Amino acid sequence: MQVKDRQLHVVWLHLLYVVWLHLLHVLWLHLLHVLWLHLLHVSWLHLLHVVWLHLLHVLWLHLLHVLWLHLLHVLWLHLLHVLWLHLLHVLEHGYQLLVG
Repeated sequence: MQVKDRQLHVVWLHLLYVVWLHLLHVLWLHLLHVLWLHLLHVSWLHLLHVVWLHLLHVLWLHLLHVLWLHLLHVLWLHLLHVLWLHLLHVLEHGYQLLVG
């Protein structure tokens, strides 16, 4: 009986060892899975952050472009207004010279 008990004991220890290794393997895979998901999450957040900053940059450049165009438009209108007033002044002065 002792040999049979010893064999049973060895089989039982082997079974515990296999179960323990399997548990460690499962925990290791779970850890790798969690780390992978975390990496994907961090990468996703980083990507969203970069896209958001790019969007803000593009909007800022668009705003600067619109303001620059507005400024050029205002300056152009001002120049036309000044030229118009100058032309009226020249015409008035010419009329005064003609009339007398």
